[in-house]
Amino acid sequence: FSSVELPDVLGTGLFSMSEAEKHEKWLKEARFGEHTPETEEYGIGSFTYRASRPMLPHKFHSLLEGILSKSSSLFAQNDMHVLR
Repeated sequence: FSSVELPDVLGTGLFSMSEAEKHEKWLKEARFGEHTPETEEYGIGSFTYRASRPMLPHKFHSLLEGILSKSSSLFAQNDMHVLR
């Protein structure tokens, strides 16, 4: 899945734990109360549709055309195209 070979990035000796610990944002994500979830930070949302009757993809597509923002996308499992 990548064109970068593992030896090119692993074991290079370029990472320094002592240098990383000096950075002002060291462990910011791990400290309680300092993490902003990506859903809030970037306005990301999602949902799962479940029903006993199948959804008709063309009707759902029509419904979402007016709802999704320009940066939104939808990929349906049984529908091999992406709605943008």
